[in-house]
Amino acid sequence: MVVRRVVFRSSITPGDVDIAIFVAENAFKNKDYEEAAKYCATIEKEKGWDVTFLFLFGRASYYAKNYKKSVEMLGRLHDMEKKGRNIKNLDDSLLLKMLGESYEKIFDNANAVTAYAEYNRLPSVNDPDCAFKTAGMEEAISPSAAARMYERNTVKYPRDYRNYYEAARLYSKDKLAHKAAAVMIKKCIALKDTVPFLWQVLGRIYGEWGQTKLELDAYQKYIQKDTPSPDICEEIGTSLLNRNMVNESIVYLELACALKPDNSNFLYQLARGYEKTNRLSDALPLLQKADQISPGEEKIKSFLSYVRLRTGTAGNADRPR
Repeated sequence: MVVRRVVFRSSITPGDVDIAIFVAENAFKNKDYEEAAKYCATIEKEKGWDVTFLFLFGRASYYAKNYKKSVEMLGRLHDMEKKGRNIKNLDDSLLLKMLGESYEKIFDNANAVTAYAEYNRLPSVNDPDCAFKTAGMEEAISPSAAARMYERNTVKYPRDYRNYYEAARLYSKDKLAHKAAAVMIKKCIALKDTVPFLWQVLGRIYGEWGQTKLELDAYQKYIQKDTPSPDICEEIGTSLLNRNMVNESIVYLELACALKPDNSNFLYQLARGYEKTNRLSDALPLLQKADQISPGEEKIKSFLSYVRLRTGTAGNADRPR
């Protein structure tokens, strides 16, 4: 069939509208979305409140990557639906997903989150990645709301460990929500017990909550699970040391230095622990080695001078080591 093109003129007849719709629908079926959108644009004034037209124009614009137009068309359609218009055979999940993505493409994240959240609440939707992404976008707007969103995601997608972890991360920043953070990270560990660093996260949450015994138990689980990271061991050790849990801190700082013996900061932190327990003869060679590795580090030089004074070896500072 040969179809005549719509004539661009000031007065469009009903016949022109029917032809434009026919051509647009066929172009859409053939995945020629720019062509479909172009023909829809010629009759927008005449069909701009027709639900079938809006859905066609909105989808064509979306696939043609004209996201501002898809927001306009799909948003108008969604507004009609929210105001009580009963629209038969409308795929709400497709409408809301496209609307959310269109908002996201034009960097309107607040409206994107609103659309995605409606999409995720639909009983028919099973889209854990979108639910997780939506909560992540919400975090930039309201971290507390994002934490609750991650937690709601755990109800709908109980096997997706990511939501437990992110909820715990955000709850841990609120002193009044440390208990909730601990609950979330323990559920995450139950799903991903093979990921040792989660025990370190749990320990840190317990530490911030003031639950010292539980904190130390979690750290012990961390080093028992697998070969621990020297950086995490140093982080644990230094955190404990700064809170005057010196004997406990030395365990982790010694492990960090054993795993990475040429790290001047690790050596410095362990020397601090030894000095606090009056093990000056153990602290001195660590500081000498740290000074050799990082000769310009003022905190190391200063602490080395202090330990030399206490051990009576200050006069040997320039002798070969």
